[in-house]
Amino acid sequence: MTDWKKTLYARVNDMIKDSEIKLFTIQALNNVEEQFWSAASSSTGKYHPPENNIVSGLVIHTIKLIDIIEPLTRHYNLSEIDRDYCISGGALHDISKYGKPWGKWTHKAHGTTAAEYIDQFQLNNDKKEIIKDIVRYHMKHYGTESKEKYTLNEQIVQMADMISSAKEVSYLPKKIEDLY
Repeated sequence: MTDWKKTLYARVNDMIKDSEIKLFTIQALNNVEEQFWSAASSSTGKYHPPENNIVSGLVIHTIKLIDIIEPLTRHYNLSEIDRDYCISGGALHDISKYGKPWGKWTHKAHGTTAAEYIDQFQLNNDKKEIIKDIVRYHMKHYGTESKEKYTLNEQIVQMADMISSAKEVSYLPKKIEDLY
């Protein structure tokens, strides 16, 4: 059986270069509700491909999202720090998907709930605010939080979330064992 938790940690550790952002992201993941690691990505099974709707499907979805962020940041020629913001925001975007406390159904304001949750972890305020906004606005117009104009970092995570959730884009990400 694949250890998707280990795979997500390895992706974060390998992909985020800024040591402060990496530590912040890992601290937030270390403290998520335990249900995050076993939950399906969709509470109804309607809105994600099959591999996202199994045990640990939410983690699989998150890994896929991070993997999609990588080529998008290259395409848009983002700086390394902006890439790190996107990967951190992508790793943390659904950590409160079922609300706080963890519930049975997708929480409509989970972007806002997750942004409030990560505020407790130490990081330079400017960096933290960028990541919080990426997390808060990851659902674009589908969530309860939207705004007139999104930053490119926010748009990249929105696109990666949409792609990794699409039923037409069904695949299992490479496991940690396959990467080394």
